[in-house]
Amino acid sequence: MALIGFNRKTLARVRQTLWHLARGQAKNPAQVDYLVKMNLPPMLGRRNAIFEQSFKLLRGDLFAMPDMERREILNSCAALLDEAIANTEAIIVTLSNADTVARERQFMTVMEMLRDLVESAAKLTVFGDELEKDNRAMTKFLGSEFNRSFNKNRINLNSCELHIVNCAQQMARDAMPAIHRYWDYTLSSFNQHNAERYRKAFERTSNIYFGAALEKPLVPDGW
Repeated sequence: MALIGFNRKTLARVRQTLWHLARGQAKNPAQVDYLVKMNLPPMLGRRNAIFEQSFKLLRGDLFAMPDMERREILNSCAALLDEAIANTEAIIVTLSNADTVARERQFMTVMEMLRDLVESAAKLTVFGDELEKDNRAMTKFLGSEFNRSFNKNRINLNSCELHIVNCAQQMARDAMPAIHRYWDYTLSSFNQHNAERYRKAFERTSNIYFGAALEKPLVPDGW
């Protein structure tokens, strides 16, 4: 299964752009309000597209794939979640409503938890293989019985990766309905013009980063 490609340098450039857009050159609250109105819809569209793609990578049958391909997918998923977290930090800078800030921080906490789980699983994917390549340091410090004990524990390492991935997948599945409701709630405050800007940012981000059309963005009916 080929990975949907994305360019890490492109992600970095977008992150920098989002940060400058969020900070702007505002000198007073009126300018900050203007930045919020102008930049928030496309910023949300980009962030949500990135997060949606991380979920798509995570929800596949990862253990039907070779170890190295599974590791690549998990690392890609973690990188996308990192990017979504960075975008959320930029979004929070633009916000003045305490309730909205609190909801964004709660969403960011979920993304951080998922990223940490996915990163852990990615490291475990080839953990045993790396030890077998050159275990001289292990035998030197852990004794001549290291190989025997490692072979006994290898099944536990494989089981750890499986359980962590299953945990991350289940948590993501459980969270997505509430995340989609939150996105719908946020979009309900936009007029038709800003909803269209959100949709275009979602679609363009999806196409630029991932080279494939995703499902229709979550824009309320009638917008």
